[in-house]
Amino acid sequence: MTLETDGGRVYFAQREFDEIAVYSIASDGSEDDVTTESIYDYDNAGLLVFDIALDLNNDLIYFTDKKGNIFKADKNGVTSVYTGGIFSEDIDFFEVPNCISISENSEKLYYTDIGRREVFEIDLSGGERQVIFKRDYDTPLDENPIYYRIGRSQSCDEGFAVCSSGDGTTGYVVYENGKIEQHDSYEPNSSIKHKYILLSLCALILLATIIIFGGSKLVKTFRSDKGEKVAVYTLTFVAILTIFLVTAVIILNNTGKRYNERVQINIYYLASIVSQYIDGDVLERIDSPDDYLNEDYNIVRDQLHKAFAELPTEMESMSKDTDNTTYCTLYRMKNNVVYYTMHLSDDDGVIYPDEYTYNDSDYKLVYDTNTAHSFTDVTTADGRWLFTVAPIYNSENEMVALCEVGLNLVSYEEADRRVIREVFICVGSLTVAISLLLSEFMNLAALLNLFEKLRKENKDAALPVEFVRPFAFLIYMADNFTSVIIPLMSEQMYTPDIPIPQMIAIALPLAAQAAAAAVSGFMCGRIIEKIGNRRTFFAGIIFHIVGLTGCALSPTLYAFICAMLVVGIGMGLNIVCMNTFIVQNEGDDNSGGFSLFTMGVFGGTNCGIIIGTILSERTSYSLVFMISAIVALLVFITVKHFYRSDVSIETHEAEEKSSIGMKEFLLNFKMLGYLLFALAPYFIFASFVFYFVPIYADSQGLTESGIGLITLVYGLMTAYMSGVTTKYIVNKIGAGASVVAASLITAGSLALFILDPSITSLIFVVLIMGFADSFGYPALSVYFSENKLVALYGEGKAMGIYNAFEGAAETAAPMIFGAALAVGEKTGMIIMGGGFALCAVLFAITLLIKKNK
Repeated sequence: MTLETDGGRVYFAQREFDEIAVYSIASDGSEDDVTTESIYDYDNAGLLVFDIALDLNNDLIYFTDKKGNIFKADKNGVTSVYTGGIFSEDIDFFEVPNCISISENSEKLYYTDIGRREVFEIDLSGGERQVIFKRDYDTPLDENPIYYRIGRSQSCDEGFAVCSSGDGTTGYVVYENGKIEQHDSYEPNSSIKHKYILLSLCALILLATIIIFGGSKLVKTFRSDKGEKVAVYTLTFVAILTIFLVTAVIILNNTGKRYNERVQINIYYLASIVSQYIDGDVLERIDSPDDYLNEDYNIVRDQLHKAFAELPTEMESMSKDTDNTTYCTLYRMKNNVVYYTMHLSDDDGVIYPDEYTYNDSDYKLVYDTNTAHSFTDVTTADGRWLFTVAPIYNSENEMVALCEVGLNLVSYEEADRRVIREVFICVGSLTVAISLLLSEFMNLAALLNLFEKLRKENKDAALPVEFVRPFAFLIYMADNFTSVIIPLMSEQMYTPDIPIPQMIAIALPLAAQAAAAAVSGFMCGRIIEKIGNRRTFFAGIIFHIVGLTGCALSPTLYAFICAMLVVGIGMGLNIVCMNTFIVQNEGDDNSGGFSLFTMGVFGGTNCGIIIGTILSERTSYSLVFMISAIVALLVFITVKHFYRSDVSIETHEAEEKSSIGMKEFLLNFKMLGYLLFALAPYFIFASFVFYFVPIYADSQGLTESGIGLITLVYGLMTAYMSGVTTKYIVNKIGAGASVVAASLITAGSLALFILDPSITSLIFVVLIMGFADSFGYPALSVYFSENKLVALYGEGKAMGIYNAFEGAAETAAPMIFGAALAVGEKTGMIIMGGGFALCAVLFAITLLIKKNK
């Protein structure tokens, strides 16, 4: 089908059941739905029409049908342009016009004739026809190439066409003056080269940085007091990963080998069975393109479909397992040429010639031996194939046709590789989850020893700030069991009687959670003033448990939204309480505490997503929510057991006496600049990973497990590089400068995706963002907590405002990204990246003004 562009729109035609429809859509991607431009009635168009060309200048279409005819259609009806399908009396071939194209000035019609193996040009004003590419009449017909495709090139002047031979490698340009140029290869565009050079350079820099920086850090760690513990972590992870991978490889290899052998045997018997269903006498009467869909054709077609409908159970299962990679074709041999006579899928017409010469084809062996033969790995321009060819006989026991049943090995092996990838992704993800759990439990064990020592020295000793990491890990793990299935569960609960568009309704539970978290976080400071941080923390976990239980028991979407509101209230309280716990324990120098918090958050998020995804594939969504609620209950028991008293309550009460008002706090130039130009933009842009990446990756055919792996790598980098990058970056250049650096690195990384929108560049952007966010998130918290206004206003109330802005940004982020992408993917990314960079620059200006003062 030809695509045409005109006036900022892309036009294309599509075969419908009894009509041909012409559609258009904005070329800049600003429209989600196509516009119907015109409809042309044509009986049985879905089966008969082969190729369509658009003439936008005259509001016409030209098309070929499988009987070898060329037609013109306008609003008044369909008229014939050229009648093919004729068997020449002096030369043994049928005329079968196939692919067509119209010159840009609408004066010439070009078409390929796969029966004559030539290319023609028709003058549309006078009707004269001439041959552009003649076949070699001194050689047999089957030894001449077939020209399958033809179309205008977009890089030259009007009045020419480009066509390629059946091997897919030879191209020709035909100019208005009759000049013909051959192009056997095409050099990649220089801009494409530059993109891949840039991507490769970034990959090398990133790899070198990881090796040098990570290697030196690992060596130092092994030589330190913590070397023994790190060695145990590393060896445990390597051992688990090795066992899983070796086991997976052995199982997959054995299973794949046995399955391949079974497929080969089934294909052989399948061809033999199907060939016996076909009536050779009827098939023998189908001998010209005009017989397509006639009475004899439909009889054989019904027999072919009946054969596949009545397959033995094992072979039926095999054909379904291979999806649409299995095919069946019937062939006839006429005048020493092998012809397609029928496809199971009705792809081609009748007596369409094969592109290979008969003497070199696999079919000659079957004709000569009169027996079925299997071919295990045949490579053509269209791919690699495994197939069996079986003879079809008439009532006089004469071989009149061949039945070929085969498998597209490229598609089959890709499906096989997809299964292997998913298994390895699942194994790798599970390994990471187990390692994370082991790591966190070993870290918790070490903290318990430390706490016991402190309690022996002072029975009233406060809980060390290091406990914020296991608290954050457990809470976020429980919360993220369900993060992947929330929109899926919303979609299941949506019913047509809900007076809200489906896409908006599906997003409401997540929006409700984020909004509730923002409000509860804002109110949390005053609650902490009244009842203390410890009790508020307990209340937050209880709200979380109740909300998750409500989600599991929700019968309707409305109930689910209400339950997610309760979950959001709990998480809003939990986040502020953990941040307040850090500030109360560490005072002014709290970069270490926020780094530990970041590690716990992303570690728990990754672990929760992995375990939750595995659970959701094997049980109901409601049960996953209930499991999440049970884990949250265990978290409550753990936190209540260890967190027994608040820290320095008297000191903080004294500080509250000199507190400033909310208006003075919010309207302070420095604080307002931080909230508007640093905090909010940072959390808005975080949706690139959790909103845009899944949408784009899904549109490119990446599976859910592949998308999960990308976010997993991002989370691991953010969590476990945080301790190192925070120490060496935030502590060296300051929290404010670190926020600016992280923002500019993240915004600048989008240039990779803008230059080359692909999965590869997307992965590089996510990796760079993981590095930047590993110190960017702690720097945001450190800068805020170290601000003198926070101490004057009150840490609890200030953290509530912090959480309110964070929640508002997360609530608005999908809508902001959606609005930006509405103007086009590339343009939208430029807007988002440019806006984020601009905010970083404005925040940097507020820092400079502060220094000058």
